[in-house]
Amino acid sequence: MTIKTLSYAALAERLKCGLETARSLVTGEVATLKARIESLQAELVKLEATAARHRADYERERDRADRLVSELLKVTANTTNDMAAKLEGEIAALRLAAEGGADIMGAMASLDRLPGPWPMTGRAPPRDPWTFADLCGVADKATPNPVRYRRP
Repeated sequence: MTIKTLSYAALAERLKCGLETARSLVTGEVATLKARIESLQAELVKLEATAARHRADYERERDRADRLVSELLKVTANTTNDMAAKLEGEIAALRLAAEGGADIMGAMASLDRLPGPWPMTGRAPPRDPWTFADLCGVADKATPNPVRYRRP
């Protein structure tokens, strides 16, 4: 696009209007463009303020997520340590039962009934009817009826 510089007289001749009309047209266009520039600058200021608020929200949420992940890792480590301690206790109890000549399956059945650590609430975990003793055939009230689970 070629840009031409015209005088008011040349513009008036080209538009087939008077010199004052050409001058007022140019002045009106310049004023309109200046107003448009000012409105765009005001909109830019608003958008920059919105972007700053979004950035602050993002930073706050990222910090919050980092804290939650840190807390989750601590809880997981505590749970793992509690479970390891419980398993070590069960192993020690089984070794003692084996050394004393006791029934290991009976010892396992009694260990299955012990409440274990439940890290979130401090209560015992919900009972699962399928314990180790059930799978080994030790008689327990939670042993499922094999007839009921037989395929047709």
